[in-house]
Amino acid sequence: MRILVEHRRHSTVIYLNGQFDGLACRSFLKQVENLYRDNDVNIILNLEETSSINSTGIGACIRAWKALKRKNGELVFAAPLDVCRMPIETLGVDTLIPIFDDQESATRHFSQGEEAPGIDHPDGFEDGRLTVMFNPVDPDLNDDLLAAERKSGGARGRGRPRRGKTWHAVGHMAEIQSDHMRFDWDTTSEGLDADQAREFFEPGVELSVAFTMSLLEKKRQHATVEVTSISSLDDTLTISAEYVNLDEETAKAINRYVTDILYLRKEVDQANQPDS
Repeated sequence: MRILVEHRRHSTVIYLNGQFDGLACRSFLKQVENLYRDNDVNIILNLEETSSINSTGIGACIRAWKALKRKNGELVFAAPLDVCRMPIETLGVDTLIPIFDDQESATRHFSQGEEAPGIDHPDGFEDGRLTVMFNPVDPDLNDDLLAAERKSGGARGRGRPRRGKTWHAVGHMAEIQSDHMRFDWDTTSEGLDADQAREFFEPGVELSVAFTMSLLEKKRQHATVEVTSISSLDDTLTISAEYVNLDEETAKAINRYVTDILYLRKEVDQANQPDS
């Protein structure tokens, strides 16, 4: 991580180049401390060249925001890449630290009083657009899905047969907990409608899943899960499932993820209280 500091008339810009993780946090917080001592308390954190941010980095931003607030200062984000913007918005951190799409807008916020962008978050615990790849454990069900897909016109409804003998689909993670997960799947991507798909993924069906967790792990985790419930809205199927086969390393990664999520959400909620 490379950190650059640029002093402007009404604010100071901190540029973070690289990964914003535990190693970078100390340098970032040291820079904020130095600026704080010099009464430079209006800070723009430019994330245009920041390749990733984990829970430790987000926690450091909250700590910096709290410190600056004590001197009536403010911390804002500028120009974050989607890979950083997603976890920030997912955790609701942007309710504390506003996000500006570009450096110019962030600069005008301090120089001309330009208002921060509005925030519209859905209720509930959402993990953005993290992907989960899944396929049935039962080889007979695998063959049935391949047959149904061919009958409907091919994978993704494009009239082309799937390559290989393993059926699989990609959904988007909606929730990860220590004992279960929930994900959404657009069934039309595999040439099926929701009613057809429900017939194949009834409760009790075991799935092999591969998924990522944005705040902790870059690598894909693997597990076997058992479907516990399904629901549908139009052609989107929501599948809830419990883990039935989870290796120790994956279980630890999930538990760390859940712990960090709960901690950061608590920090955001406390900071949003009137007397915080």
